[in-house]
Amino acid sequence: MAAIVTDRMKLKIVDSIVTAFQDTTVPHYVGFGRSEYWDSNDTVVTPVNTTKEERDFMAGLQSIKRLQGASLVINRVNWTKGTIYDQWDDTKVTYSNDFYVMNENFHVYICLRAGKNVKGVVVPSTIEPTGSNNDPIRTADGYVWKFLYTISELEARKFMTSQWMPTKYIESVDSNSSGIQLKQKEIQDAAQGRRIVSIVVTNGGSGYTSTPSVSVIGRNASGTGLDSAQLSVVTTVDSGQVTKIEFAADSSTLDYGLSGYAEATLSITGGGGAGAKARAVISPRAGFGKLAPHDLKSSALALHCRVDGTDEDFILGNDFRQVGVILKPKKIGTDSDMTAETGLVLKHMKINHPPNNVFTVDKLLVGATSGAKAYVDRFDSDKIFYHQTDVTGFTPFQNGEVVTESNGTGNGVINTARIAGEVEPYSGDLLYLNNRGAIERSVNQSEDIKIILQL
Repeated sequence: MAAIVTDRMKLKIVDSIVTAFQDTTVPHYVGFGRSEYWDSNDTVVTPVNTTKEERDFMAGLQSIKRLQGASLVINRVNWTKGTIYDQWDDTKVTYSNDFYVMNENFHVYICLRAGKNVKGVVVPSTIEPTGSNNDPIRTADGYVWKFLYTISELEARKFMTSQWMPTKYIESVDSNSSGIQLKQKEIQDAAQGRRIVSIVVTNGGSGYTSTPSVSVIGRNASGTGLDSAQLSVVTTVDSGQVTKIEFAADSSTLDYGLSGYAEATLSITGGGGAGAKARAVISPRAGFGKLAPHDLKSSALALHCRVDGTDEDFILGNDFRQVGVILKPKKIGTDSDMTAETGLVLKHMKINHPPNNVFTVDKLLVGATSGAKAYVDRFDSDKIFYHQTDVTGFTPFQNGEVVTESNGTGNGVINTARIAGEVEPYSGDLLYLNNRGAIERSVNQSEDIKIILQL
């Protein structure tokens, strides 16, 4: 049995996920961990989707911070002079070239008509679309663009990467809404659906000595037939063939074709020739701009979390190699969800040690009596923050025993072997895991974490 998952279904799924992440009553956290090398060359290992992998991540977890935002995203497309862009087409699943762009002011446009020469061959775009008209605009290179929305500086900082950019739908506006939000809501409300937005010549015919007339007949969404109407178009004939048919323009604003069409058939008559055929491209039922994420085929989302060097509960002077998203981690020793902005996961021990004797991060800590081993994550005066893995084993350290570094000079006597952090280490549901190269943390450094999830 042949089947497809439609763009609407994909958008429905990712939009529901975004909504879930945006619900501040349900705690989602980004966790950072694994200070030890992947291997002798520190080559990143691809994670596998197993329960064991989840436990390993939790074992090396250092700290967590609440998720700070979620957004639908699409592939980032910067308008670039000299590039050929595809026009939106109601028959296309994929496009050879991009069919939308973002200009230098973070305005996003969809291409309704690509520029063509007299032979009907698509030409490169040479004029950057600008402005925020409700109606489509035609630039001098023949391209027709429809403004959809503007990406704010805050949205760009949170969700834009070199490969992705945010998209959105404005549910409602009020007196606190920004000008960007008000304009997008205006675009949404002004959208008109089921309009003929372009005409594609499928057969140029032959023998044309003058421009023929183009008329349309179709039916509306209720199935009622619509009367035949002649379109206001500019038809180009070259070497006896019809090469392109374009809607007439008033100044730079596109003169749309008729609206209200669920289906439309075009008829080409006159001009002294025969055989020319064309089809009408009909806009989505809600109209361009009504639901920009659907217009632009969004099937991905971005999560954002910023960690500053001064954030409490985060290890400085060491690195991390794993980032995960955790749903509802628990406070240590309770069944209550974490609600604080940040949380320390690592446990630590208190020790007595000789003056000027220090323990070094990433060294292996060994208990002389218990034989317990652990990785050192941080050394702070009389405290050693540490974690254990399958490599070290999970033997507990003992009060009063001597601890040394197997590959270093640190040594001391344990006063208190295990002091828990603020977060229950193996609590919560791991929703996402990313293994990566080492990122070292310092007080003067911030990490803007942008996580992309794609269907």
